[in-house]
Amino acid sequence: EKTNLVSYWALDEGYKTLDFDANNAAHVYCGNDSSLQVGTGDFSISAWVVNHAADDLAIFSYGDIGSPGPGFQFYHRASDNSIRFRIRNNGTSISKYSATQDSSLILPDNQLTHICLTVDRDDANGLLVYINGVTTGSGQDVRSTTGNLNNDSTGVYIGIRNAGSVTAGWDGWIPQVGLYNKVLSASDVLAQFNKGADGDWSSDSGIMGNWKLDNASEVTDLSGNGNTGVVTDLLLVDSLVLDKTSNNNDGTIV
Repeated sequence: EKTNLVSYWALDEGYKTLDFDANNAAHVYCGNDSSLQVGTGDFSISAWVVNHAADDLAIFSYGDIGSPGPGFQFYHRASDNSIRFRIRNNGTSISKYSATQDSSLILPDNQLTHICLTVDRDDANGLLVYINGVTTGSGQDVRSTTGNLNNDSTGVYIGIRNAGSVTAGWDGWIPQVGLYNKVLSASDVLAQFNKGADGDWSSDSGIMGNWKLDNASEVTDLSGNGNTGVVTDLLLVDSLVLDKTSNNNDGTIV
């Protein structure tokens, strides 16, 4: 009886993910269908990531955050390991940092990490960043960009950001991403984290797009909305080994 079991790894069950190498040409493009457009509403973005580089690199982007926009994105800021959220609408651009919310909310290097941003655009404390199912400190104000965020020409990119041109290619792994048309609750985020990197988000309330990055040609939108992600210049690796317990001490084969 394994009553004292802390973690368990089946080393013959490597989990597939795409390997990003800080190449601005390497990305997944998921299109700009109306089912991916948040308009004037609230939204949330979740992702499992492994960060391999001390640089300012993009995880997720919608639209174009170059002037005049509109668009939004989140990425890693190397100077303090923050998660940076940037949103632009009608020429107004603001940036918020997870370490401003609380100095403990940082992205560790070379560790499989769950990140979630919830964006309530009518609340003075509307932006919350969660790391591994936990948020601390007070939310931040994004009310100055309450206009329509739908972009006529540019949609969802994973692994790069669009600021007039594509740039800031991610260095590391991004096993799964989800976009929601609602503010996920603290219990929603914790439940998602507890499912692990291979968890099923496809039937979550409010899901707009959900991609497991497990194929080097295209990745299926598991939300059912049909926004297949087209993969460019990325290699597939079978190197993630998931912790079979609820402690989520997932490992990597090196």
